[in-house]
Amino acid sequence: MMFTIHGKRKLTALLLVTAMISGCGGNPLTPTPANAGNDTENITAMLEAPEIAYDKTPMHPSILVDLKGYDVNGNKIAVIEAPILPSIFKVVDKESGAIVMSGNVKVRECGEDGEEYTGNADFTGITEPGTYYIEADLIGRSNDFEICENKYALLASEYLKKLSDLKVSTLMPLEVPLEDDANVKIEVSGGWITGEDSRKDVCEACLAIQDILTGMEYFPAAFGDDAGLEYSGNGIPDILDEAMAETEWLFKMQNKETGGVYTAVSLIKDETSGNESYVVMGETTRATAYYCATMARMSYMVKKYDPEFSKRCIEAANISWKCLEANTELVDPAQMFRAATEMYRATGYGVYSGVIDTFLKDNADKEFDGRLVLDGAVVYMSSTRSTNVKYCTTLMENYMSRTEDKSNSARASRYMVEQGDREVSVLLRNLMEIMVADYIISNQEYKNIEEDYVHYMCGRNPECEIYCEGITTPDMYVQFIVPLYRLSLLYADK
Repeated sequence: MMFTIHGKRKLTALLLVTAMISGCGGNPLTPTPANAGNDTENITAMLEAPEIAYDKTPMHPSILVDLKGYDVNGNKIAVIEAPILPSIFKVVDKESGAIVMSGNVKVRECGEDGEEYTGNADFTGITEPGTYYIEADLIGRSNDFEICENKYALLASEYLKKLSDLKVSTLMPLEVPLEDDANVKIEVSGGWITGEDSRKDVCEACLAIQDILTGMEYFPAAFGDDAGLEYSGNGIPDILDEAMAETEWLFKMQNKETGGVYTAVSLIKDETSGNESYVVMGETTRATAYYCATMARMSYMVKKYDPEFSKRCIEAANISWKCLEANTELVDPAQMFRAATEMYRATGYGVYSGVIDTFLKDNADKEFDGRLVLDGAVVYMSSTRSTNVKYCTTLMENYMSRTEDKSNSARASRYMVEQGDREVSVLLRNLMEIMVADYIISNQEYKNIEEDYVHYMCGRNPECEIYCEGITTPDMYVQFIVPLYRLSLLYADK
């Protein structure tokens, strides 16, 4: 085991692993192609300066802040980058010009991204709502930022609206022909846009729904009425409303005769005529496996809100599983494993347990290879069904070791997020994984890292840009929104 956060982590992890393990207790498909994817002001000195467009960003302040603002009860840290660091920083109320706080700059010698030193300005003690900026000798001032109440709830609502808007505008017709049979048309209205040209992808939809359900399952209080994020008044959390609406679109993408699931609705170009038209792409094992897993999970997560909807979901999951069974020679074992973890959890039937055991016998001790195995492992570990203790222990050790590596990298980084590949999609996935680890072993350090990731996405980064404004896919939106719900709960009662 490799749990290293503070002195007693190893013993604590072992005890919690044990605790968790006790509840841990037709037309043929085509195989998935090998290359299928998973998936203000700008101020540089204390004097007034001209505004600079973010999309060009020729220069930025040496004091980096969260441009979306800070919660009155949350952590508030600015990152200072300069060859020579100032010793003192001051927080200034923009409206009055008054200095409301001064403090020492804490030096961080991170040893990454060049040889500049980095410092932190911690102004967590400021809890009065308002607009502020930070200034320091030698390097000038930061951009303006707000401190306000319920910041994470407001941010979650803002980006939930953006997620919902993905299904508002579409160029495609209501009915679209099958790629392989133009005489058969599928009604494809609704659904999130997942790519260019109004593409709607089944796997992208399933991944986003799964992440919504993960957040709701592990941190239910963050999604309830008391969290202040329920506006529809129908008794169903707004984000689950979104997931259910997307599930309605997914129902349309299943071939009811074969049980297989169409891959996507996409714009293609006829090589002969050069004309472009929308088609429903053919059934694949990958789409069917993700669909099966998502419908099974939705069936038990939504049951208390809408039993009839739950029934429709498990029926859809059952026929998609039968399709996978009928085409096992085409199905990747990881795909079968992912579907089986959700089907077993939803039903408790031994046939699914057998598929899981067969897969884990050869793979439990391997590094997680993609979301299929990673997500399936988390589901298996958190199941209340009878499970193999040995496999659960190994999976838990692997997951926590993986997360600990990410946390150590974040702690050593000048920007307080994992070093290396800082693509937005990678960072958001890291954020979700750390949040799940926080559920497994509740730890303040994990919570701080989650918040640091959000600050990074909102402007406390090398380009001083609001990266979350560049999000384009449903799953990326969800991976940003769900941790915001989580953070809003953390600070709701303070």
